[in-house]
Amino acid sequence: MYRVYFNTGAGNATGFESVEDAKRYADVVASYTQEKICIYDEDTDELVSVRQWVGLPLDNDLGLTEDPICFGNFSYYDDWEDV
Repeated sequence: MYRVYFNTGAGNATGFESVEDAKRYADVVASYTQEKICIYDEDTDELVSVRQWVGLPLDNDLGLTEDPICFGNFSYYDDWEDV
């Protein structure tokens, strides 16, 4: 099982069957927090995936991200990175 941790003190969720389920949930409820989103293995408490917060406008011309979550011209979440 996996848990989503938003690093804000609120909104965390547990009990996801797969990392992909946890990622889908986190993507839907992601908000402007200025914090990264982490997914942990509930059994080992190890970090398994992270979506970094980037406090800059996304530059699509650079092609550095495939699936960002953008917040206007202010900032975005980068792609999921499995660790």
